Amino acid sequence: MLPTMTTRFSPETLRQIRDRVSLVEVVRQAVPLKRKGHSWWACCPFHNEKSPSFHVRDDEGFYHCFGCGAHGNVYDFIQQTKGMSFPEAVEYLAPLAGVTLEREKVDPAAAARRQDGFAALERTATFFQRHLTGSALAYAQKRGLKPETLEAFRIGFAPDAWRDLKTYLSTEGFNADLMREAGLTRASEKGGEDYDAFRGRLMFPIFDLQGRPVGFGGRVLDKGEPKY
Repeated sequence: MLPTMTTRFSPETLRQIRDRVSLVEVVRQAVPLKRKGHSWWACCPFHNEKSPSFHVRDDEGFYHCFGCGAHGNVYDFIQQTKGMSFPEAVEYLAPLAGVTLEREKVDPAAAARRQDGFAALERTATFFQRHLTGSALAYAQKRGLKPETLEAFRIGFAPDAWRDLKTYLSTEGFNADLMREAGLTRASEKGGEDYDAFRGRLMFPIFDLQGRPVGFGGRVLDKGEPKY
């Protein structure tokens, strides 16, 4: 028996909605905003505060709170403020963008595997962030990266060890095949245990239209090769 098919929105549809809807106008419906330079500022809608620490960059399509760490795009904001699921947020925003929704059929098993991959990438981003300390943090600061930039873009550090990430993800319940498929580990050419794909590098998450990590770029701290 073939598995029941479900649907998802096409990447092009999601991109069009996010490009056409002003994040500032959406946020303004929840909190009053004041412009300062390239950003718009307000008291955070996600926690109580007296001084504005919540800022919105309409040109880059994200919001970030320096007080509680809330971060995301227009889809995330609608989900968090209106208690909607992601599909519901898409359906809510589509008319505002003048976009007709189109859906793609997806195998449930493949969709579940895809979600597991996203979860592994999210845990990895957090893992790297936690390891941005010591000489790695000093290097980032030396290159002019301010604390708010590091936080907003979730910049981290991959420990200079062969299997620290693999061990961590294993304890979180992710199997070796999934880690390899997500590009987080590599198979040993000598037939041994898989090893971490990134080691001893400043790490830059790559996000999709929903603000989820879908990959990483890394830069060595010294003169090693390849640099990126």
